[in-house]
Amino acid sequence: MYDVQSAWVYILRCADDSYYVGSHRGPDPAVRVSGHNAGLDPKAYTYRRRPVELAWPAASSSSATPSPSSAN
Repeated sequence: MYDVQSAWVYILRCADDSYYVGSHRGPDPAVRVSGHNAGLDPKAYTYRRRPVELAWPAASSSSATPSPSSAN
């Protein structure tokens, strides 16, 4: 399981002024921005909308895994 501090939600602003919302598990969402700009997946939304820039990053403040008491 990942450390809570390493879970991110981010918004990218694309070259065509559209937005893309994504998530990242790691210490820095800039790693994902670099991946989007590298154009690794031709089927990805951001592939034809490069370059992209990080418009808004937010670290998660709670675990994405529900606690046993909230599952009922």
